[in-house]
Amino acid sequence: MTHPDKPSMASLGLKQVRRVVIFVLGMSVVLFGVALLVLPGPAVVVIPAGLAILAIEFRWARNWLRRARVVVKGTGARMGRGKTPLQLWREWRSRREQRRLARKGNAAPAHPDPGLSPVSRSGSPEALREPVER
Repeated sequence: MTHPDKPSMASLGLKQVRRVVIFVLGMSVVLFGVALLVLPGPAVVVIPAGLAILAIEFRWARNWLRRARVVVKGTGARMGRGKTPLQLWREWRSRREQRRLARKGNAAPAHPDPGLSPVSRSGSPEALREPVER
């Protein structure tokens, strides 16, 4: 006869089987996500999904998932949350062009809209400069 507070061997066995199944499934998804880092695919979606599966049963996976959320939130704030990807790209292109001109010794012209680049539609900054007579 078993004690009412003591779990039976069958329930202990089912818990262990559940842990093993969750571990194998979660690690498979995480490893697939790691493979997607070098293969074409959404690794940044698959790896957290695998960690979420592991977090069902393992505290260390919950901690990693929590840390990943903090990193992603911080990255979003640094990248200019609230701006469209096109706006971010235009700002980056403008800063890159200004650095390039500064290295050449030319001062980058002040642009009225910092979201737009001093580069013309053709991609050539020379197209915007006035012709220089020699």
